[in-house]
Amino acid sequence: MHTDLSRLEFDRVLSVVSSLAGSARGAGLVSRLEPAADRAGSVSLALETIEAASLLSAGASLPGASADPLFDVISLLETGAVALEPASLRAAAEALDSLSSFRARLDATGLPWRDGVLAGRLLELPDLAPLTRHLLRITTPEGTVAPDASDLLARLARSAARLRDGLARDAARISERMVAAGVSRDAPPTLRDGRTVIPVVAARRASVPGMIHDRSDSGGTLFIEPAELLETGNRLQETLMEMAQEERRILREATAMLRESAGPVKAGAGSAVLLDCIFARARYHMEAGTTFPPEGPLDLRSARHPLIPGAESVANDISFPADWRAVVISGPNAGGKTVLVKTIGLAVCGSQSGLGALAAPGSSLPHFSKILVSIGDRQSLSERLSTFSARLKDEIGMLDSADGGTLAIIDEPAGGTDPLTGSALAAVLLEGLAEKGARVVTTTHLGQLKSLASTHQGFYNACMNFDEESLSPDYGFRFGTPGSSYTFEIALRMGFPAPLLERASGLSQDAFRLDRLIAQLDSEIQALEGERSEARALAEKAEKLGAEFEELAELQRRDASRQREEAARKADELIRDLNSRADSMLSRLRSTDAGERKAARRAIRELSSPIQAPPPKPAPSIPAGPAGFSAGDVVSVDGWKGTGVVEEVRGSSVVVRFGVLRVERAPGDLRPASGDGPRRLEAPAAYSVEPVSGEIDMRGMTSEEALGLLDMRMDSCLASGLTRLRIIHGKGKGVLMKSVHDFLKRDRRVASHGMAEPHEGGTGVTIAILSDRR
Repeated sequence: MHTDLSRLEFDRVLSVVSSLAGSARGAGLVSRLEPAADRAGSVSLALETIEAASLLSAGASLPGASADPLFDVISLLETGAVALEPASLRAAAEALDSLSSFRARLDATGLPWRDGVLAGRLLELPDLAPLTRHLLRITTPEGTVAPDASDLLARLARSAARLRDGLARDAARISERMVAAGVSRDAPPTLRDGRTVIPVVAARRASVPGMIHDRSDSGGTLFIEPAELLETGNRLQETLMEMAQEERRILREATAMLRESAGPVKAGAGSAVLLDCIFARARYHMEAGTTFPPEGPLDLRSARHPLIPGAESVANDISFPADWRAVVISGPNAGGKTVLVKTIGLAVCGSQSGLGALAAPGSSLPHFSKILVSIGDRQSLSERLSTFSARLKDEIGMLDSADGGTLAIIDEPAGGTDPLTGSALAAVLLEGLAEKGARVVTTTHLGQLKSLASTHQGFYNACMNFDEESLSPDYGFRFGTPGSSYTFEIALRMGFPAPLLERASGLSQDAFRLDRLIAQLDSEIQALEGERSEARALAEKAEKLGAEFEELAELQRRDASRQREEAARKADELIRDLNSRADSMLSRLRSTDAGERKAARRAIRELSSPIQAPPPKPAPSIPAGPAGFSAGDVVSVDGWKGTGVVEEVRGSSVVVRFGVLRVERAPGDLRPASGDGPRRLEAPAAYSVEPVSGEIDMRGMTSEEALGLLDMRMDSCLASGLTRLRIIHGKGKGVLMKSVHDFLKRDRRVASHGMAEPHEGGTGVTIAILSDRR
């Protein structure tokens, strides 16, 4: 049981939804939608809408307009029609064909629609292929009987066409002769009542034997069918009558076939109307972006009024505590209080009627079995109701019908009467509704109602934001504090005399002081919320940066571990390969002395083992860069975790490598890793072979020289376990770069290649990732 939901403008929302229906009957069902009183009904409506939206997204759009023609022909059949008009039969055939095609598209979507909540309705859609094909064959898109609807009709149609052609030729010949003789007007033959006639001068009537069919308004021209054409004209009329008789037979036969299938057609039309209503709800759900909040506390995220355009509406988070019984919303006039309570009411109505609430995911709503509304001026001269008495009538009705499943929405409960007694009456109204278990949302300007939150369990204050400096609302909702009406401030801004306002403030006494206290509290709360928001933003930014740095460090650790594992694997493979070659060489020895063969095997295997690295050579003198840093120094960089190695000194900047990452920073951002000065990176233990560089500079070489060097370097890198090769070819005219790229594309040792990042040389450098797949 609900009161008139048009007070929430729910009827206007339904009008928007009904415009998305394809049939008049489907639109009518939409306009009669009401919130489901029970939870199961509400859930069922939501599931229907969601499933229909899934079908629409998959390309299965119900042809809702097909329902109306089917109901029209069923209505004619029920009135006893024997031969339906060809236009009605054609409309019914096209409707049946559209619904049958829709059924076929359902399977093409790949969705399990036969197991869904709409399966019963969808399976009831008519699928009468033989009847549909017959009706489409005997009618034309223009709504006439097709000339080839039967063999007899086709023969008669051909005969009629021949007779018409003959009449046209004969009439033209006779007309030319009569015009030459001055008997006929200089006008072509025409038709009167289906007969071919020639316009003849009335005074020369005796010169033209035949039948008169018409006369001009002036009486000077007679339209005569010459005797020479009478017989042919008669035969044409007989043929046309036979055609009409055959068409009536065809229409009677088709009507009888349709009557035999009237049951399935009627049931299918009924299902089509219901589905049209559901699909209209689904289109609204998709276009408006509504959601179906699960049952829970009243917690609407980014809720908006569905009738206010998105660019003009303000989204509000509306969240009430679980124990709320009444929420009193206050604030200045035109501040958005009424729009907000309507937004809450429409969210409840929409979520329980299959439309959805205009709120973000994550919202929740209680289920209400009754929605009672008192908004607007309901005065009536015919019922002798004033503004107050009309409002009082609504409130008495609420007290009579309210229970634990009721949502009561009241706008200005003390309006239209003395504020002092009216506020007392409004207070006991809220108390009475709360005692019955109802949940109440109300708006007010009265301080007495604002004070209820301090003395009543479950009563809370809320307000609409208002900028005291500009004296303009921002339509934002804030829970937990009352709002000031800003009566005197707005009056002063509008030009009300200041001396009178001063006197008014003296007369208002405690009420004015309470309003000022509320306004001051409101300003302080807004300032605190602003500071809290800034602090929260800074904390989120810091947390994000910390997460990014941690992710970067983890990436470096994983990359270093991967490189170590890859190097160990390559070394192990190299040793196994050397051992295998040694055994192969040993097998070729022809010595017959077993001891000698054993000694040879031991010597060969010792050759494949790593030996101690020679003492490191003195590092060449590298000129120090800015601030005394040079290549190979181990440093830390401001803003980066861990230490890196100076790779290159570029004028006024230094390039530092962190694992696989290279960063370029000013010298002032660098610090020695330990000690007083930059520390050199000590060389690790090595094998007896010279280390292979992962970089090759071929600038100044010919293509042939460069490719030869590249081929050898790739072999060296793979043998040493290096998989990343930086190839410096320069930019120039791009000849050397093209040769390198063509070589890399053809070589099976290359897993991938591409231009370097800007900080590594950009288009002058190519990075090749190697993989030994030869």
